[in-house]
Amino acid sequence: MGCMPASMTSNHVRLIDACYPPSAVLASAAADFRPNAQELSRLTYYASNRPGKLTKLGVVLEKRTRQDARKAATGHVKSKASLLVTLGIYKALATECKNDVGLLTPSLLAAVDATLSGLPSDLEVAAKTATVFTAWATFTDGNLVGPDGNLTPTYLNCLRHFARLSVVEATSADGELRNRTRLVGLAAFTAVVNADVLQHASANFVAQTGVIVPALLHTVYQAGLDSLQEQTSAIKAHPSPSSPYLNQFQARPHAERRAASIHVHVDGEKGPSFNDVSNACLRVFQALFSRCGAGQVAYVLDAYFAYLDNSNNWDQVHLCCWFAERAAEWTQYQYRYAVPTKLVERLLDAQDTVQPTPLHTSLVAMITTVFTSPAPLINLSTSDIISNLITLILRRVAIDPLDGLLPPLVECTASLGAHVYYSDQVQDLAAELISRLVGVQVNGLLGRGRFGNEHGRNEGMRCLLVALVGLMQAGDKIAAHGGKRALDLADEDKGKGKSTSFLREFGVSQIMDEPSEIRSPAMRRTRVRPDTWQDTLAMLCESEYAVRAEYARALVVYIKEETPREVPPSEPVGELGLARKSRAEQNARRMPTLLGDITARFLHALHASAYSLAVSSSLGLTSATPPQSHSQTSSTHAVTAENVPVSSEPGTTEGGDTEKTGEEKERPASRRTPIHRPRQLSLALSLLEPAPEQLPQTGPTPVGPSDYSHLLEVLTAAHEQLPTRSLLSGVPMLLALDAATQGEFADGEAASLRRRAVRELVGRLWLVIARVWECDELKSCADKALASLPPPSAVPPVPERPDGGLLRPPEQPLEFVAPEHQSQGESSNSRQAFIDPETVLSALAGNRNVQLATGLEGAALLQRLNTKWTMELALRDSVERTSGFDIRPSTAAPFVKLMHIENMSMQSLARSTRGVGVSDLREALEGRSSMSNPNLVPSIRTYDQPPRGNLSVAHEAFFAAVGGNGSSDRSSALRLRSKSMLGNGKSGTFKPGAGGQDVRDVLNRIVGKPNGSSSMLKTPFAQLNKRQPATSPIPSESSPAPTP
Repeated sequence: MGCMPASMTSNHVRLIDACYPPSAVLASAAADFRPNAQELSRLTYYASNRPGKLTKLGVVLEKRTRQDARKAATGHVKSKASLLVTLGIYKALATECKNDVGLLTPSLLAAVDATLSGLPSDLEVAAKTATVFTAWATFTDGNLVGPDGNLTPTYLNCLRHFARLSVVEATSADGELRNRTRLVGLAAFTAVVNADVLQHASANFVAQTGVIVPALLHTVYQAGLDSLQEQTSAIKAHPSPSSPYLNQFQARPHAERRAASIHVHVDGEKGPSFNDVSNACLRVFQALFSRCGAGQVAYVLDAYFAYLDNSNNWDQVHLCCWFAERAAEWTQYQYRYAVPTKLVERLLDAQDTVQPTPLHTSLVAMITTVFTSPAPLINLSTSDIISNLITLILRRVAIDPLDGLLPPLVECTASLGAHVYYSDQVQDLAAELISRLVGVQVNGLLGRGRFGNEHGRNEGMRCLLVALVGLMQAGDKIAAHGGKRALDLADEDKGKGKSTSFLREFGVSQIMDEPSEIRSPAMRRTRVRPDTWQDTLAMLCESEYAVRAEYARALVVYIKEETPREVPPSEPVGELGLARKSRAEQNARRMPTLLGDITARFLHALHASAYSLAVSSSLGLTSATPPQSHSQTSSTHAVTAENVPVSSEPGTTEGGDTEKTGEEKERPASRRTPIHRPRQLSLALSLLEPAPEQLPQTGPTPVGPSDYSHLLEVLTAAHEQLPTRSLLSGVPMLLALDAATQGEFADGEAASLRRRAVRELVGRLWLVIARVWECDELKSCADKALASLPPPSAVPPVPERPDGGLLRPPEQPLEFVAPEHQSQGESSNSRQAFIDPETVLSALAGNRNVQLATGLEGAALLQRLNTKWTMELALRDSVERTSGFDIRPSTAAPFVKLMHIENMSMQSLARSTRGVGVSDLREALEGRSSMSNPNLVPSIRTYDQPPRGNLSVAHEAFFAAVGGNGSSDRSSALRLRSKSMLGNGKSGTFKPGAGGQDVRDVLNRIVGKPNGSSSMLKTPFAQLNKRQPATSPIPSESSPAPTP
């Protein structure tokens, strides 16, 4: 075939020429137009034994390809046949010389590019070209794509040609040609996504996916959602691709790989349908995502976003959600987090748009779909995700409080709780939400103050509240769809709306929290802690009713579903004496917990907020700075317990052992909360206006009957879920609330109507307590008092919310309705209590159920329930009491005295960094002044505290360890201690500067403070302290009742 004599033709050229059939029969050389088999074998043998000749062979074949493609484009039949033979030679060389295919790569890709450029619509040529390209992609390592500046554009041009084939449209009503053409392009893409060339460099990956992904999405968005779901199910049922070899492609080395052949048509086979095309397209996507790392998944999604922007397909929300879910499902397990992370980033890029667009709607729906899909996600930074979503919510609220994007954004934020990836996830996310929620309440939107954009501030709080509730409930809703939940009896009754007696179901021997072993799998997570939720309680007194109503509903959900329900077992069985002894031992640990654990402190703050809502003359946060006694800094406020008389530290026995609450017992030892600083009163609660002791008798009222209805729901939930703690903290509040209604009120005035609502609230709460504790005497008393109120009811039932999304339109309050007539018990000048407090207290104190649950006998229980209650005292009880000691003398500088606060950094003022050692202890034992070491200066607060009766065993052991003179030093130390305890013969008198105090101060610095008080050092004698018998603050039945 050459024009030169055979003797002058190179050997490799002669081998190539011999592979072509004779020119006379070339045009009719069968349908496949294959090279001569024997000569082709000789050529491949020559090339495999002389790899250096591959470059020359490639140059000759490329030249022939360009010439034949140019002539074939004009309709020359022989040139087309020659072109097909040349492509067959290329495939044979690439397959047989797989280890040296890189030497053939430049000419092969150039030939593919020239062929598809010259004959873009010839399906037969395209199939043959795709076969050659697939063979090359199968065996190449991709090292030349990228570094070679001439080769890379040629490779990308080849991808563009196959992308054009993948999106070709039918020119007639028959779509078979279209389907066959698209399958050819998809076959080439299948080879690329399974080849090493795709993963060689990130820059090349971006360029390749920028060509491949839009071509695949064209078919996806044409197929429709129903067809895609059908093909997805087919892929799940048969995960192996059409070629059984491709599922093992990456597991095999280059030497064992085989290249698939692409055929346009098989005789006797019906043409492919569009479902076959969509199936092949989805398999390419599956292979693409399954081989991507986290960064590469982000690049694929960037290409996806670019396609949606260019094609204006953002309005097809369902298809977008389907794609996001498939992307997360097909991505490798450890890289799935990249999908929602990238979606959130794209959403944040468009957060400043004034009006929501289909892009916003689709992105939010896609994120929600990923979070609620069955595919689990790991390594997901949920804190960063929720922080970004909260920022976006507040940004949209600042732009427009009625923005249409807010409801789906709230649901998207709540969907983060659908999958629990670690036990504290919901607790951590709720803490983040609550922190931002309180920030909006105190500082307004975007920190611009509470009085700038009031409407936006209120709507922002509503959005975050609804998201918070949805976050806690998301896991339960997802579990409910997966099958019947294994709920325990208490949760089933609660879900069915049963309100049977708390005592009849479970008995009343001791209070214990719900065991974690009987929870459903969806609830095996850390509950949202009461002290975390406590920061939000000031929202119960917000000035806007819509916020108050939304928060009241959220609070009811939290109390019923997140707080650990008190579930006491049956009474101890055995002889009466043994039962009493067992109960007395339990009382020693139970009562401090009931009075001072985090749930009890939460209830104190709840009752303080409820009282403020019920009687305050104005609602909302004040603009004034909180009192100095309640504040430490401008951002956080602490209420100390210096003036609150207590017998012992809450939750701590005298032996120094802190009793664990039920929630702490549930946690594994490795996950228990470490020792933390005392929690401070939230800024929002400290900014509430102090509630008066008497209900205002004149002027307009800031609340209506709807507020009292929500308040009744909240307190009822507290008494049913936490009956014992609610009884101890709520009964004194109800007595104070009843006392606040006594006075002269003008008939028909708003204040008089408000008093009627407060009294009805009090009476109905007494009925709740009577039902919970089965106290018939209290029920009769409450029924009699409520019967004296004229109709209609001032506390109507809370209306049911219509079905819909999480974020519903704001609720509208009801107005007070004047009673039909004035009853005898509700005269305008009544100064009597609505319900006789003595009758109520005697009924509860004599109730056996209450006595067994609290561990108190009648007299002690009566004294405990009759405790004086004010809002200020309740707020003090709502924070953890501290026992820190100041270490400055009475002669300290005036500015130090003014800074008498619980702040360790302030206590370090004017102090030396000199340490405390054995020499200081010896000086103290010898009676020398401790002022030589400023670290031993006595505490100001110590003068207000009674001296401890005995030094701990740790201190006694320390005398023997460091005493310089043996037993004489220990004896003198004991004499000093006796003198310091006796003083001038007056019990409880303490004299500053006594030797015993010096010794005690030194020991406190070296060994650590006894009886569990805080110290920077930990005592090495903790086990010795535990051996001391603990005296119970609660007596048994045979012992006299103490004064709480």
